[in-house]
Amino acid sequence: MPASPPASAERLSIVGNTTQTVESSKKVAAVPYFYAIGTADPGTGSPDGYFFSMSELAQVAHSKCMHGIQVWLEHGDASREVIGDVVYSWLDKQSGLMVILRFDSTTLRSKVILEWIKNGLFSGISLGYNADVKYMDGLIVVHKKTIVELSIVRDPFHKSCKIGFIGNSLPTSGSSSSRPAPVSTKCECDDDDTDDPWQLLFSTC
Repeated sequence: MPASPPASAERLSIVGNTTQTVESSKKVAAVPYFYAIGTADPGTGSPDGYFFSMSELAQVAHSKCMHGIQVWLEHGDASREVIGDVVYSWLDKQSGLMVILRFDSTTLRSKVILEWIKNGLFSGISLGYNADVKYMDGLIVVHKKTIVELSIVRDPFHKSCKIGFIGNSLPTSGSSSSRPAPVSTKCECDDDDTDDPWQLLFSTC
């Protein structure tokens, strides 16, 4: 079942670790953030290798260990800066690990970064993680991977790891022209029959 954003009469905004739904007809204070949604890892690796498998990404999404991780912007000259954080992640069984990123929108610098992402100059996503290895029968085996950061880059290692949506609020059904293509967000820890990523956003799953 395709993901279904909130009804057009509603607007979803994120404040800290809570969600707030208000009627669009009411006047509300502007949230000083913009958001991006994209694929962080395709899950094409194996549990014993250096790259993540789908089963490992399912554990990452279930544990919520990505939530609050810093988002960096990687410049072409090898310098970088913190520009935001991860507010949610989930597993799409076709695309891999999906993330919602939140950035400050109050400074001139952040507005420039927003334009860079919108224009595709920096639209790739790269995970930074530590791999603990051990030797078994003369082979190097990775037995643990720990995600420590996420970066926005020009050229991601995994070509499918791209930002698919960016805007000042999360997409609603009234903004079909700008929201990302529907994806399945059912993760292995779900007990109900919903595929709605916004309903799962801050669930206890």
